[in-house]
Amino acid sequence: MKTQEYKQLLIAKADELRQTSVSKDEIAIERNPEVFDEIQRTVEREMALTALSRNWKVTSQVREALERIEEDTYGICVDCEEPIGERRLKAIPWASRCIRCQENADRMVETFEMPEAA
Repeated sequence: MKTQEYKQLLIAKADELRQTSVSKDEIAIERNPEVFDEIQRTVEREMALTALSRNWKVTSQVREALERIEEDTYGICVDCEEPIGERRLKAIPWASRCIRCQENADRMVETFEMPEAA
């Protein structure tokens, strides 16, 4: 696949992410006299915040991938500077690392995450 085709995929993804924004009403904190209603609202708010965070992260990654296209560094791993596999780029056009380096980065994140309280 050519770089311009990836650019079109990335632009389409950016447009999709813009259209799936979370509204203020979804994350507003409201008090409800019914305990179960308040619990349900809290769960819905947490889900909306998770979606907002995920969308922000992917939007940032898509923007960075578009910048790499402009800088002519797209498809090159940011860590080892080896080419990122075509299959990986087809699956995740905003990928900035090859599989090996991404797995290493994921392990590092897992190592430094704080265990949840029991």
